[in-house]
Amino acid sequence: MALQQAGLAHTDIDIVNAHATSTPNGDEIEYSIIKEYFSTAGVMALKGNIGHTMAACGLVEMSYLIETLKNSLIGPVANLTDPIDSDYTFPSSSNSINARYGLKNSFGFGGKSAAIVLETYNEKL
Repeated sequence: MALQQAGLAHTDIDIVNAHATSTPNGDEIEYSIIKEYFSTAGVMALKGNIGHTMAACGLVEMSYLIETLKNSLIGPVANLTDPIDSDYTFPSSSNSINARYGLKNSFGFGGKSAAIVLETYNEKL
């Protein structure tokens, strides 16, 4: 629905902030969606760096995505030693990224989930 409300297609998304629930079912579902619909997008995940901050997690991840878009730099996915699918490459070091649109999703307790699309700010527009 976030893509529909933004008037975008899944192919417009340049970077996905994976929420990474750290549960076998949740991670498998999130990963399969990212692989199928956002296979050309970069993937970032912050929980390996900071752990799960519970209620603040969405805010911290949103701030990280804003900084990623602002600075055109994607950070590494920390502590990912056994990915679900070895065919998909997650960043192990910081890399430059040319991103206009980023997708942030959060999966909450009891099915309280949300997604938002962010667009980079261009002063020249």
